[in-house]
Amino acid sequence: MLPDIDPAAPRGLQIRQDESRTIQLSFDAAFDNVGGGPLRIEGHKSENASDRMVADQVISYSDGSTRLNQEVGELQFAESEDHRHWHFFQFMRYELARPADEEAVAPDQKTGFCLGDRYNTDPSDTLPGEPPMPGAFDVPPSNDWCAQNEPDRTTLTMGLSVGYGDNYKTFLDGQSIDITDVPEGHYYLVHRLNASVSESDYSNNAASVLLELQRPNGSDAPPIARVLAVCEDSASCSPTQQ
Repeated sequence: MLPDIDPAAPRGLQIRQDESRTIQLSFDAAFDNVGGGPLRIEGHKSENASDRMVADQVISYSDGSTRLNQEVGELQFAESEDHRHWHFFQFMRYELARPADEEAVAPDQKTGFCLGDRYNTDPSDTLPGEPPMPGAFDVPPSNDWCAQNEPDRTTLTMGLSVGYGDNYKTFLDGQSIDITDVPEGHYYLVHRLNASVSESDYSNNAASVLLELQRPNGSDAPPIARVLAVCEDSASCSPTQQ
C-alpha cells in the first residue's frame, strides 16, 4: 500500500527585491498523496546525537503489517521568523532551468518541509484507504506542528494520509529562488520530489511551468515573470501544453 506523491505546478508567482537588492522569485507549492497507502516518515536519533534525525519510511501492507524503507532522508530542527520545528530536508526541490538542456540556473532556498494533512485533495471523491478526516499526520490541536519548539526531541512522525495534501505559500521561509543574476529569457520553474521514498508511481514526481522573464527596467530592477504554459506531470512543457 504505497503512497503516490503528486506535486502541483507552481502557482501565484511573485517577485520581490529586498533591502540588499537581492531579487527573489516566489510561488505557492502543493503536493498530494494520491496513492494506495500513507506516506509515513519516522525520525529518530540518540539523545546525545546532533540536531539531525535519520528519516525512515514506514510502508503499510493490506494485512496490517509494515516494513521499513530505511534512511530515505533526514530531519533537521529549523528556526526562522515563521517557525521553530523539525523539517524533512530535501523532500521536494525547486529549480529554475533552461529549456534548451534543462540545466538548473538557480536552485531553491528551501529549508525543508513539515509534512502534514493540510487539506483534502478532492472532497467530492474518496480514494480507497482515505481517512474520513485529516489529522493522522500533524494537524493541530491534537498534534504539534512537527515538534514545535522541541529541538531536543529524539523521535518524530510526519507524513501524508491517502487523499490529503500539504501546501506552502509564497515567501514562507525558503519558498523562493534567487533570480538576481538570471538574464531575460524562457525558463522552466520545476517542483520535483527529491527524497528516496518508495511510491506506487514515479512518473508524476515533477511538475513545472514555462515562464518568460523580462527586464524592461534594466538588469538591476526586478524583472517581470509571465507564465507561458503549465505542465502538471512533467519537468518540461511547451506553449502548446496549457
